Amino acid sequence: MDERKVTPHAPEQKPPVLWTRRETLALVWALGLSWVWFQVYWEGLNAGMPALGVTVFEWLFLLGGALCLRAHRPVPPGVKLLLTAAALTALTCALHSVWWLNLLNAVISMVLGLMGLFALTGRTAPWDTISAVGESFRLTMRGLFRYFTLPFRSIPRRKHRETPRSRRAQGIVLGVLAAVVLLVIVVPLLASADAIFNQLTEHAINGLAGWLRETFRFSTLPGALWRVLRWAVLGLVLFSLLRSLRDADRAESKFRFPEAVPGAAVPVTMVLAALNAVYAVFVFIQFAYLFGGVETAAMAGGFAEYARSGFFQLVKVSAVNLITLLLAVRLLPEKGGAVARGLGIVLVVFTGVLLVSAAYRMGLYISVYGLSVKRLLTLWAMAVIAVSMVLAAVKLVVRPFRLYRWLFLAGLILWLALSAMNIHAVVADYNVDAYLDGRMAELDAGYLGSLGYGAAPALNRLAAAYGEPGVDWQTYDYYMTQPLGQYTVSWQAWDLQSARYYLH
Repeated sequence: MDERKVTPHAPEQKPPVLWTRRETLALVWALGLSWVWFQVYWEGLNAGMPALGVTVFEWLFLLGGALCLRAHRPVPPGVKLLLTAAALTALTCALHSVWWLNLLNAVISMVLGLMGLFALTGRTAPWDTISAVGESFRLTMRGLFRYFTLPFRSIPRRKHRETPRSRRAQGIVLGVLAAVVLLVIVVPLLASADAIFNQLTEHAINGLAGWLRETFRFSTLPGALWRVLRWAVLGLVLFSLLRSLRDADRAESKFRFPEAVPGAAVPVTMVLAALNAVYAVFVFIQFAYLFGGVETAAMAGGFAEYARSGFFQLVKVSAVNLITLLLAVRLLPEKGGAVARGLGIVLVVFTGVLLVSAAYRMGLYISVYGLSVKRLLTLWAMAVIAVSMVLAAVKLVVRPFRLYRWLFLAGLILWLALSAMNIHAVVADYNVDAYLDGRMAELDAGYLGSLGYGAAPALNRLAAAYGEPGVDWQTYDYYMTQPLGQYTVSWQAWDLQSARYYLH
């Protein structure tokens, strides 16, 4: 019987924790980003919606991501487009302060920036594919905490010098840290639960809290520790995300849009035929009544009311048509399906008539009641649907056409145009001009004044012309004297529109 030596299996050793100058740069940059984030989105909200602050944070994040990459490499044109779009989207926040638009641009700029940075590492699919979005999302979610503890794990451990005294000292330090963290959480809760305990804790830390107030502008000791803790935690999260840009692996997203399905031409043809049959009747009514004369519309309570009654429904139907057509384009095979493609072209034509009808209805309503932010945004959404339908029609005719790439580019251009546009100024200029020209009988100056700096030039022009009974000048004076001044308290809320208002 052969005797063989059995060697015990060596345990798998963990790779050594590497800490280089790039990790140090990433940690310092992330802690700075954490401070800027709290200044912009936490402290800055007390002085108004962040404007310039959003631009500063997004640009610093993009710069930090570029500095933390492993090595310099040629940047593909598509990646340049993503990074440039992210920077421009953030820049629009500093042009004028529209709070909801700035919040959307903060998210969109971060998404575009992360897509560009991950594409620069070569770890995602090409930027002009839908898979790049899913892969970038997964890499971001995994990178937020993958290296969260790396700064602590990289601290050198000197085992040969360990003694019972050193181990006791380490235990004391860890115990103190853990106790401090728990007390920061527990003490404020107990203080808010009992008035006597609250007084005792206030007297106990009164001296230290006073010193902190004078030195660091902190109101209480728990508040000071809480600020430091949240700043450090967010800094470690941002460090982990920046450090993850240097990984070499690729985590592909499992999410995929439906591919071309054999035999899909028959159900797609049936769906498109049913929709086109309904739209044919609807389009006939539009040409016969809406475009054909005022008498029939008057039966519905007035031409303006008839025009307004179905506007938003038509926009929703057009959006449904767009989604249906995009799915049909995706499901149809490259060869065959000529009837389905033809019906898709017909659906594009009918949707165009629906959009024209909706735009005509809204134009009639705006001519009577004026323009508002919501109506302007709806008109912009109609333009997005129209462009998308045209691109989908091109895909039906030219099969090698890169539909997602052009949809992405068109949507990006239209969004940047909307963000760069001073929406409040456009609304105010239209309404004031229509009122001065006699096209509108009444003007809601209170609503225009509530729009902020954007409406100020138009309303000042109106005030210089004359004041009519139809203008609510009392509400106008309130909005023009109180809210406008609060947006210039801090640098986070500074924007170009407010600067131009005060310079003039």
